[in-house]
Amino acid sequence: MIIMKKHAILGISGLFLVFVITLNSNIQSYGIYGDESTHLLQAKSIALDKDLKFSYKDVEHFYEDGWTNAPGGLFLKINNKGEVFFAKPILYSLYSSFFVFFFGTKGIILGNGILLYILIVLSYLWLKKYNSELLSLIFSLLFYLGSNAFGYVFVIHPDIFIATLLFLSWFFLNLYCDTENEKLYADDLANIKGLNRSFISKKYLFLFVSAVFMGLSLYEKLPFGIFFICAIVCLIIKKYYKGVLIFSIIVTCVFVIPTLVNIFQDGNYSSYKGERYYFGDNIPGVNFGSENSQEKFDANLVKEFKSKGISPQTEELFSFKKVLVNLVHTNIGLIRYFADWLIGRNLGIILYSFPIIACLFFAYKNRDKVFVLVILFGIFTYTIFYFMLIPNNFYGGSTSFGNRYFLQVLPLFIFLVKEFTGYNYYKHLIFISIIFVTIFLGPFYQNPYALPLRKWDNIENNFIYTIFPIETTQIETIYYGRKNSIVKLNDDVTLYKLNGVYDNESDGNFWTKGKHTSNFVIKSSTRINQISFNLYNGFKINKVRIQFSNQNKTLNFIPFQSENIVINISDMIEVKQGLKAYWVYKFSIGSLNGFTPKLYVNQNLDDRFLGVRIQNIIVQ
Repeated sequence: MIIMKKHAILGISGLFLVFVITLNSNIQSYGIYGDESTHLLQAKSIALDKDLKFSYKDVEHFYEDGWTNAPGGLFLKINNKGEVFFAKPILYSLYSSFFVFFFGTKGIILGNGILLYILIVLSYLWLKKYNSELLSLIFSLLFYLGSNAFGYVFVIHPDIFIATLLFLSWFFLNLYCDTENEKLYADDLANIKGLNRSFISKKYLFLFVSAVFMGLSLYEKLPFGIFFICAIVCLIIKKYYKGVLIFSIIVTCVFVIPTLVNIFQDGNYSSYKGERYYFGDNIPGVNFGSENSQEKFDANLVKEFKSKGISPQTEELFSFKKVLVNLVHTNIGLIRYFADWLIGRNLGIILYSFPIIACLFFAYKNRDKVFVLVILFGIFTYTIFYFMLIPNNFYGGSTSFGNRYFLQVLPLFIFLVKEFTGYNYYKHLIFISIIFVTIFLGPFYQNPYALPLRKWDNIENNFIYTIFPIETTQIETIYYGRKNSIVKLNDDVTLYKLNGVYDNESDGNFWTKGKHTSNFVIKSSTRINQISFNLYNGFKINKVRIQFSNQNKTLNFIPFQSENIVINISDMIEVKQGLKAYWVYKFSIGSLNGFTPKLYVNQNLDDRFLGVRIQNIIVQ
């Protein structure tokens, strides 16, 4: 009884903490865009209007929250009757709508927090079967709070929801397949009339629940078909042949139910198919700066739908043919993709999910090697699939905090762990994980509400992150959200200003920050041989260090001096993406001094601390 009370107190306290943290969030002050806008409006439409159609009321609901920007980046689709729907799977919005109804928009954040809480509790229960309560609790908390999962609590996006569905499926599948428990209870059950049948019924209940969650996860994320196959393999290995049939039938039925909703909307089984359009800063039927009404919205919605929207060509993106082409032609380039996936400063799973290292160590000690290999095969195949599906975006988009696609399968690593073999091993792994998490995730925990939109402030201006490589395979998308940091030098060449510059200068002439090293990447669709530019110094004596091709060049500047710099390039990095390829080149410019214009120039109120000005960039 005392133990039950202790667990109840801990559970209620944890849930109370989730309520306090999430409902005190201030996400509206940071704006919203893209997928988040779509999921938010879809959840509000279900909660407040009891439908899935996009209407003028949805736009009004958005502005009632006090967001600082328009609901830009909407994904919408239209059927042949002129009805417009949200072009995203419905389950996450359906789940979130319950919390929206009772708690408003912040209820979505609460819903995410509860999902993370469920993951922590169930992971603890799994580990507690084989280890002490305290060690299991510490590991479960560190595993999730020591990853990018906590950051996604404050993002209106289904990543934690999807991860929870997949985790629940495998959690109950493990209960069904747990032969150790079956043997443990077998003798006692054989002697008690009727109880043996009850145990068998419970095992099939576990299988049924597992199949339900697998079907739901497949609807939300079709690539999870990889894990459906892995589940079937596990059942076959355990010789549950009847279970294979039951599991497959239930998964199929559950998958079909929400799929029918999509079919009734526009005749397509997926929300990613059909007349699907992306709306940047424009909303069909709404004209900002003029009088809007329900009548005007209804009159203009269909008329403006295709003219204001952009077709994202999703069907071509998700074609199996494209995956095969990319797989064949990327070849050895996969090594570079894996390097970015592992240790990239923006996405590396070692940086943003370090506790998986402990899971892999204990997986090595796990005696059920076949089960471990099946799960690792699923995770590996899922990763490779995204390398081939979207080579320039295997992580989830420019505003992602770490790799959100990996987050969706992160909880499965818990099942690699059974016994914490050796207390000293456990102690050292926990200690190292805490240090690593403190260094790399500590800056984000200072203001998690701002994630993921302000992540670059921590990454590019913190020395510890810049030790790790920039993800050259993802350079096209990773800085997409920082418009002023991307400069088109010509049709073939783009300059990426990674850090150490001021974002309010959007052209090819800009100041670096004083007493700062600024890093740049040149991306070109063809090889280039030379880059030249002019460096202009300001009011104070300065020393400028240029680093390129593993060489350092130091220049001394007097006030107002300018110097033409020429860099001959022979070591560009080739990045393959299927049939295409591009080349990248990295260099840096460090200014050892700086000045503030308003302290030197009459009527100039510019209070930036400037280093050296880069201008007239030419590539050839």
